[in-house]
Amino acid sequence: MTTRRPPFRAPLALLLAAAAACGGSSLSQPPCPAGQSCASDVYVACFATDEVKGRTRDLQPSGIDRIVGDGPVALALSGSTLWVAASLAPEVDAIAAGGVPATAVISGSDLEHVKVHQGRVYVSNSGVHTVTVLDAATRQVVDEVSVVDTPGQISNPRGLDFVGSRAYVALPGTSGSSAAFAPGQQEVAVLDFSGPGTVAKRISMDVAGAFDPPGLPFPFSVLAAGTKVYVALANLKLSGNFYVAPAGSGRLAVIDTAAGDAVSIVDLGAGCQNPAGLALEGSTLWVACGGSGAVLPVAIGGLAPTVGVAIPTPAGVVPGNVAVCRGIGYVTDQFSGAVVRFDTQAKTMLGSTTVCPVDPVAQFAFAADVTCVP
Repeated sequence: MTTRRPPFRAPLALLLAAAAACGGSSLSQPPCPAGQSCASDVYVACFATDEVKGRTRDLQPSGIDRIVGDGPVALALSGSTLWVAASLAPEVDAIAAGGVPATAVISGSDLEHVKVHQGRVYVSNSGVHTVTVLDAATRQVVDEVSVVDTPGQISNPRGLDFVGSRAYVALPGTSGSSAAFAPGQQEVAVLDFSGPGTVAKRISMDVAGAFDPPGLPFPFSVLAAGTKVYVALANLKLSGNFYVAPAGSGRLAVIDTAAGDAVSIVDLGAGCQNPAGLALEGSTLWVACGGSGAVLPVAIGGLAPTVGVAIPTPAGVVPGNVAVCRGIGYVTDQFSGAVVRFDTQAKTMLGSTTVCPVDPVAQFAFAADVTCVP
């Protein structure tokens, strides 16, 4: 499994910090100068200090930072509401134009992803191997679907996205060597939400070209574009007791929902190992490459995806999640509180900015996720 967070997981909330930059979106709240709107263009989940921080396009402080649930790990911006999944609580917070987080505490543990679709909020509830569904208006749980098919199975649901009423959910399993993996255990579950949620099918990632033995594919991030679903495959092998070392280049599984969910595999090349987050800008898919310290553009507008040239991130950065808005990309560092900016047109790095502070007790910082205003 890709290393998604530092070894310590004992966040301690810090005091709210306020800043006064103006312009952007409408989530931030007063105090602001009379007649002006202090707002943010970018939002960053700071895992160690239990905060969401608002920033301008160039990552300067803006708006008012928000204290949220224990270990915020995933963000989803829907209209004027920012949804935050807290991994350790487990808690889902909704930060709307009203400003104060509205909280829904759900059963389970280790929340890992949040997605808003057609008035509902879908949460990957990895500790109990389900997808939990909330009504976006009431924040009440309205459905929950188990993604395991045998008792005791460790499915570890992660990224998910929708085509119509069907959710495609990455199931990487566990990274421990004691699990005695077979490649077929790693798959994408297709959940049908046209009525009460059900598992419609399972798509194995044990397909030709998906990984380099003795590595395994490890599907993590999922992004849908049109009738295609793109799944980042980490392609990891054992290092010590865990699957954390790249077994070769990263892969991209492409699921064609218009062709019976047929799967094809794209090799991302040596410049992109251990791919993590995915983001879409027009017909370009941006991939954060954690194992090789780069972001990679993949053109998906043609008959087949075309892999571009990897763009190295600053030295020491381990790319995690990625977001792209209005020509600027933002990628988080898995081992610090830094967020790196890049120009998607010039395909150049614009520098790294520390957004998330070090927690004084746990003694680490972790920028877990980033999203931005379109």
